[in-house]
Amino acid sequence: MLLTDPKLKALKPEHKKYRKSDGQGLLIEVLPSSTKRWLFRYVWQGQRCDIGLGTYPAVSLKKARAVREHYRELLADGIDPRTWREQKEREKFQIQNNRFEQVAEHWYKLREPTWAPSTRKKRRALLDNDLIPRLRSRPITEIETFELAQLLQEIAGRGALESAHNARQVLNQVLRFAVQSGLARHNPAAVLQGVLPPKQVEHHAAIVEPVEFGRLLSAIDNYRGSMVIRTMLQVAPLVFQRPVELAKMRWENINWEESLWIIPWQDKKEGKSNKMDHLAPLSRQAIDLLRTIHPYTGHLPYVFRGQRDHQNHANPESLNRALEKLGYKDRINSQKSHTKRREHSAHGFRASARTLLDEILHERVELIEAQLAHRVRDSLGRAYNRTTFLPERRVLMQRWADYLDHLKSSAS
Repeated sequence: MLLTDPKLKALKPEHKKYRKSDGQGLLIEVLPSSTKRWLFRYVWQGQRCDIGLGTYPAVSLKKARAVREHYRELLADGIDPRTWREQKEREKFQIQNNRFEQVAEHWYKLREPTWAPSTRKKRRALLDNDLIPRLRSRPITEIETFELAQLLQEIAGRGALESAHNARQVLNQVLRFAVQSGLARHNPAAVLQGVLPPKQVEHHAAIVEPVEFGRLLSAIDNYRGSMVIRTMLQVAPLVFQRPVELAKMRWENINWEESLWIIPWQDKKEGKSNKMDHLAPLSRQAIDLLRTIHPYTGHLPYVFRGQRDHQNHANPESLNRALEKLGYKDRINSQKSHTKRREHSAHGFRASARTLLDEILHERVELIEAQLAHRVRDSLGRAYNRTTFLPERRVLMQRWADYLDHLKSSAS
């Protein structure tokens, strides 16, 4: 017999669940807890299947019958109601979760642990200031390439070309993540190359004139700030590695017997693209500086400890701040009235060494490039391994350190 609302209300719980039929596959199941729930029972490919339709009275008898009829129509068309409902649930989930802001935040949380603090700060600012305000509620599947191009051009138009290029990268990564997550079929940001003017290449300021470089070295020796930062500044021109690598120098990576600094591949600019440690020979002068600072930081992981967190390394940017205090960041060029130029940067020690070793000391270019941790290839185009030219580079680094002493004494 067909069910009615009075009959449904009169159904009482028993110690075991039981069911009553409304016909054509619609059942009401009464649980010992007094819950009454709807089921639709059908046969698909020879197997009996049950689908829950919700509880009574939240789902009325009329609504349950309407759903039953819809499912029977699907079966008549050769469609499994379970498959149909799963598809609808996926579509609903995508509609609810494929707004740009939600996808971008999900992407950010997943990627954030892999970024340096400065990268996190920049990408957070891009999302908060430029991308989310403009695309916040836009469904990922509706975002078009032309509107992204317009957004990037607007960012560049306010004089923030570098931010526009960074925004293009973030958009590409967020929308690629959406495709990988099944929230979109294509990435509209993948074809944005060329919509922006090329970035201006920023060359790291470097002193390459011997007399001026000697004056810089003399000024560094007289730096009155932190002893840790002064020592790091003194070591920087002696090793001419990247500031980040220098800041991350660990005591465990100093081989005293071999006078060698082993730079782990994880700390190198190439990162995962070149899983090969870099071996940097240390001159007598560099070893002396390390021995001088060892009583102060030798019990810590890093040679150049952080100012506040002594278990962490110093901020690489502290080198540039120290140079600024010495007058080497934005010094007035008297030959160009009211024009400021950055005369030297922490990264500039690499360019200084590259130029002076080549043009003044006439060292072999391949030795210099190997010491800079640039990839050096043989005549057949094969990359040399990490021990390439190590004996020759030991001689080069000692000759370089002696030359720096000469420049300093001349400046004095």
